[in-house]
Amino acid sequence: MTPADDPCGIPARLKEGLVDNLEEPLTYVALEDEARKVGAKVLKLEITDLLANAGGIYGGPKMVELKGELYAAGLRQAGFSARRQFFLYIGIPRSTCSMVGKVTGDLGGDMAKWLLKPVDGAFLGEH
Repeated sequence: MTPADDPCGIPARLKEGLVDNLEEPLTYVALEDEARKVGAKVLKLEITDLLANAGGIYGGPKMVELKGELYAAGLRQAGFSARRQFFLYIGIPRSTCSMVGKVTGDLGGDMAKWLLKPVDGAFLGEH
């Protein structure tokens, strides 16, 4: 994915949303290679759907859907699917990227809670 394809930096925003919401004992996030070296669990995320039309509040709702899988020692432990969307934005700025930031921040909180007690097949976010 290039910056032209993703001007809001959605993968980075998802990681930031997750890190901002982590609590003890999960307060450290490492790159996958580093995690494997120390035997840590690895969370793999895939963005399965995205709606983020330009135009901020005038461009319609912003939505991100994810699939996540948690691995330990290379073996899949549990997985989830997640979806959040946002339409009405009260505040400034009202840009597309600020609205996507709200969605990814909320998803980060959902993932942080799930990581404390991973349940396979869970659905996070809005049903």
